[in-house]
Amino acid sequence: MVYIILAAIFYTGAIMFGAAASRAINSNLVAAIVNTISAVIPIAIILPILDKKIVENGKFGIIMAILGGISVALFVMTINKSFQVNKVAMVSPIVFGGGNFPIRNS
Repeated sequence: MVYIILAAIFYTGAIMFGAAASRAINSNLVAAIVNTISAVIPIAIILPILDKKIVENGKFGIIMAILGGISVALFVMTINKSFQVNKVAMVSPIVFGGGNFPIRNS
């Protein structure tokens, strides 16, 4: 439960800081900085404990993680551009609310 609460707090911070940054500088620069920082911190934590056996046995997971990383990078670029050109109060419910409520056909 602690990790769920921490994830929600960090996620909220990421959205607030990303929106503020995107209004102050180029949104693609914001995306590059955010993605770089968000890659460096986990790498710095995992490299000291990385084992060759983990890499060999987890090829599918590594491929999926790479695809996930590409998706996150593209998401950060598009959401920061959205924050730059639209109001945060409009972007957030559309982007994040849409994932929580399935669309029903009437």
